[in-house]
Amino acid sequence: MADLLKKAKKTATKKPAAKKSKKELRVVDLSTGLQTKVLELCQLAHLEGIITPLLKQRKGVVADEFFDIWTEEMWGDKTQPENFNTEVKKGGMADCKCQFQLKFRTNTIGKKLPNELPEDTTTEEFLSSLIARTTGMSAKNARKFVDSEVVVTDKIGLMGTFDEMYYAEEGSVPNRIATLLLTYIQARSRSKDKKVKVEAFDDELAEEALVTYQEVVLKDGLGARVYTYCESLEQLRKLLRFLEVTTQVSNFDFGISDEVEDRTERLQDAVGRYIVAE
Repeated sequence: MADLLKKAKKTATKKPAAKKSKKELRVVDLSTGLQTKVLELCQLAHLEGIITPLLKQRKGVVADEFFDIWTEEMWGDKTQPENFNTEVKKGGMADCKCQFQLKFRTNTIGKKLPNELPEDTTTEEFLSSLIARTTGMSAKNARKFVDSEVVVTDKIGLMGTFDEMYYAEEGSVPNRIATLLLTYIQARSRSKDKKVKVEAFDDELAEEALVTYQEVVLKDGLGARVYTYCESLEQLRKLLRFLEVTTQVSNFDFGISDEVEDRTERLQDAVGRYIVAE
């Protein structure tokens, strides 16, 4: 029997294959000039390996503090604050700066749901209860948040991907479903009416082929309303963390008002602080 999925893959867009690693690779000799370039590259890569974890940790600490500033403004002003730049001065002049951004994501709420809901519990009920427990919000406010800001859509799709179904045990329900579908997709008619004859689905396969699932997302523009469901700043912060908002610190600049020599000296001092002998 022809491998129908294999045939389909020939016409599909191919994902670049990952290169297979080898246990040992040959070593080539380098010219003196290239050795210098490779040495510099290895030095920088080694420094990156040291600096990257430190940078990630410092970003996290500062992002948390900026998050507190942002949420305090939201709670105090009862409006969604703009993202902001920060600036550190030296001698009355700008020395360094960075930017803070807080972004809402609509697809995080669905990740909070288990694979199977407790019996006789709706998605809305489960989320309301979970939010109340996690944030300290009242049951009433948690349910109001879910009813107003969470969109639950019932959808339908195939029981699995073609790969999963077709390469299941031969003759199994998934395998038969994929075979019938691929046979129909790949069938070509030479007649004027463009019709082909293919094997039909029976009741068992038809019932198994399609599955229902729910897509659970947040409404757009939640940032302008999120504080209205909370009774305290603490609840607001916990709700935002529950919703997995993105907090980002970026667009860094350093030694803005320094002369080149002064900035270089300060950077050398920084290297001495952060790059230590292992």
